Amino acid sequence: MTIKFDLDSDYRQALPPNGAAFLQEVAALLDDESVVSVLLFGSVVTGEATAISDIDLLVVLGDGVSETDREAVRSEIVRLAEKHLDIEQERGNQVEHVVDRATGMFRSGFVVTESDIECGRFHDIFNTSRLAYALAPWRTVLRAVFTQTEAIYGPRVAPDWSGVTPPEARRGRELARSAGMSTLLAAAQLVYAFVSPRAVRYAMEAHKWTLYNCAFHLTGSRAPTLAAASDTVPGIARLDKWLLDLRETPRVDRLYLLFVAPYVALVHVRTLLAVGDPNDDARDHD
Repeated sequence: MTIKFDLDSDYRQALPPNGAAFLQEVAALLDDESVVSVLLFGSVVTGEATAISDIDLLVVLGDGVSETDREAVRSEIVRLAEKHLDIEQERGNQVEHVVDRATGMFRSGFVVTESDIECGRFHDIFNTSRLAYALAPWRTVLRAVFTQTEAIYGPRVAPDWSGVTPPEARRGRELARSAGMSTLLAAAQLVYAFVSPRAVRYAMEAHKWTLYNCAFHLTGSRAPTLAAASDTVPGIARLDKWLLDLRETPRVDRLYLLFVAPYVALVHVRTLLAVGDPNDDARDHD
């Protein structure tokens, strides 16, 4: 029997264009005998979704579901996302498919098992490459995501935090990884802009990750909105406002690309200075 999503009216209103049709077809695809839970997170939950937003969805399957069946569900959700959502339709070439898959960016459905989540297996949860797992501030991302998920079907599944080293215990490493990935991603767009207008989207993601990750390590919790994260970090308000404006009114603004890489590096350095010795907690937990 297929399932039905219990979607709060506020979330329905926050969906990007054609988001309701996407979710309706995803629900029709799923079988209640194999699905444990479906979790919503990201901009729809925070009320910040725009026309270029994806729909962050975690489809949690039982551990007994075969890898073949999981891949079939995953492929079908990708097809539905590309059918309905603008951000998925914009993907213009194979390079962008590879980058998006490797990093988890601009993806509207992750298919996982219950044990993947309970054990906090980041690369399995978000279906990223092993390289992304090795370089990403995955503890920060994992904690931030699972403190904001909303169950639209089944229970609210979450990692067993007693078995996952908290990001606070690896603050220096997490901020260094965040700085490296965000700065590299933003800097690469100065070249990629000559190939694809999507370069601005990637730079915006690097900027967004910077604000959320740095705000987390300054406060110990995920900022409720991107604007709140901007207010928290030791950054430059005018540049953050530029990002918020680009999200609200999407356009190809190549001038923005000149500022993002040095800015995200600056915010990370200032955050590291603000939190003090990042190795104190790590020594206590090693």
